[in-house]
Amino acid sequence: RASAETADWNMPSTPAADEVKAADVAEAPQESKKSRLTRSYSKSIVMISPGDQLQLLRDLHAAVEAYDAQTLEQLLRKAEKAGLQDDLVDGMGDGEESSDDSDDDGSISLKRARKVFEQLQSADFVLQTLQHIKRLAEGNDPPVIELRRMENLSRQLRTMPGYEQEALGAEQTAQH
Repeated sequence: RASAETADWNMPSTPAADEVKAADVAEAPQESKKSRLTRSYSKSIVMISPGDQLQLLRDLHAAVEAYDAQTLEQLLRKAEKAGLQDDLVDGMGDGEESSDDSDDDGSISLKRARKVFEQLQSADFVLQTLQHIKRLAEGNDPPVIELRRMENLSRQLRTMPGYEQEALGAEQTAQH
């Protein structure tokens, strides 16, 4: 019994048959390349140790808590380069993820960190959050975290055209 390849080999060469063979040969490398890409995406390779993963998530948590967009961006890039994915890190630490995507041990999901980073790109979010934090920090001896948040939000606001005055006001409030 002859295989399809043997049958093709024994057939006389015609222009139409040659075109079909050329098309098959041209598609073959693309298919194998495509299947290799699919395989490489289906297997997640994490390039940092579990301890470093946990520390990265804790650092992300701290950056989210402080509304530190610059640090958050750097850490999210580091997580991406390391191959971390939400499904690989959900619940790291105590094994369960809380409703706000944050664990008691100070880690946070990548999804939550990305969401906060995206929110920090919105002038409306930054202004509303800044006003809320100003109210919290109005009393004597405000918590250090509130001052740090004001400082980071005002720095983020400075990167947005047209909000220089608001950023300056927030900086002055944070310094007093």
